[in-house]
Amino acid sequence: MVMRSQYIVESLSDSTIYMSYYTVAHLLQGGSLYGDQGGPLGITADQITDEVSQLKRSSFQQWYPVDVRSSGKDLTPNHLAFCIYIHAALFEEKYWPRAMRANEHLMSGGQNMFKRTGNFSTLREALDKFGADATRLTLADAGDNMTDTNVDDATVSAFVLRFFAAIQWAFEMKTVRAEGTLRSGEWNSHALAFEAEMDDLNRKTNTFYKDCLKHGYYEYQSARDWYRDSTLPQNGGEGMHVDLVFKFNALWPDVGEDTNKVDRVMLLPRLAYMRGVLSYLRSTDAAVVKKNKEQGKDYHARSEQTTIRSIFVAAKYPEWKYSAMSVLKVAFDEETQTTDVEKLKKTLTERGKLADKRVMPFIAMMKRKIKSANNASSLSFILPYSEIEALRKIPGYIKTSMRLKDVAILSAK
Repeated sequence: MVMRSQYIVESLSDSTIYMSYYTVAHLLQGGSLYGDQGGPLGITADQITDEVSQLKRSSFQQWYPVDVRSSGKDLTPNHLAFCIYIHAALFEEKYWPRAMRANEHLMSGGQNMFKRTGNFSTLREALDKFGADATRLTLADAGDNMTDTNVDDATVSAFVLRFFAAIQWAFEMKTVRAEGTLRSGEWNSHALAFEAEMDDLNRKTNTFYKDCLKHGYYEYQSARDWYRDSTLPQNGGEGMHVDLVFKFNALWPDVGEDTNKVDRVMLLPRLAYMRGVLSYLRSTDAAVVKKNKEQGKDYHARSEQTTIRSIFVAAKYPEWKYSAMSVLKVAFDEETQTTDVEKLKKTLTERGKLADKRVMPFIAMMKRKIKSANNASSLSFILPYSEIEALRKIPGYIKTSMRLKDVAILSAK
């Protein structure tokens, strides 16, 4: 049709089906992008006969449709929309695009990358400048959603430094292992928790780049840092176990049958509790320091490690939390993992708990815990671990990180 002078094809329509030409381009152009040489058919445009057209039709039918049409999100209302419209107008349904994908923009220096402005670099240039690993992580950090991502030298350089630090640590651990100073033998509770967390993070990685980077890189290193710091001899620990150090250095732990006969359901919630308590202590301490500073008091008072702190651990929930959890149990459907909000409010009203301003925030927090755990075990009145015993595993770490002279973990009976 485009060879006939009585027809005019406007540019937007033409630009949305040009991928169909790719199914015959190899026959006509022989791999050249510029049309300066003939293809295997050895013909020019004025030599296209019905027989040649039939050959092109066969090639089109073999290779079409496209599996996915990808373009920038700014072209959704025009190019991508017209791509669907024009295909539907000209072709049978079996030749319509199988999928359409709109992607976000990469930005450089806060500006969209464009060929016309020259504010971009090719993939080859990025690889030559930063290396494959740092480039991969930078692109993965851009994520999978429609949010524009700013990429600059500082961002990529940060990944380069992270890799350098990781490599340095790996070599350091090899040296330490050769010297025989890493612990071996039986695994303690810290070691079991670290292995369980590595396996859990590995399971959480999926096909979404941002999640892979979060669970398989950042949180993976945070887990290592916690294990390393909590087992330091100066924090009252026994040191890291050699097997776990080099399981971590392999980056991707084996996920299969558990090698230790330990209830893994207990380890990760206990680990989260220990970190949560330490985070709470740090934030509370920072708030006190800030308040003292604003009031002109000596906010460096604890720099000499003169403070002794007692941490009281309750053996059970207070009565109002028991009541709130009981109501949530009534309204929660374990099969669908959902909460009947109307039933929740009705039961709270009947029990005279709706007016208590502490109840709804607590219930909201418990619902988040259930969603995070993907089951209703969080509603159990009996924890799968002892909170006081968990904290008694890390008094040295609490003391060091909080700059305390001493810390006591006590029962609040």
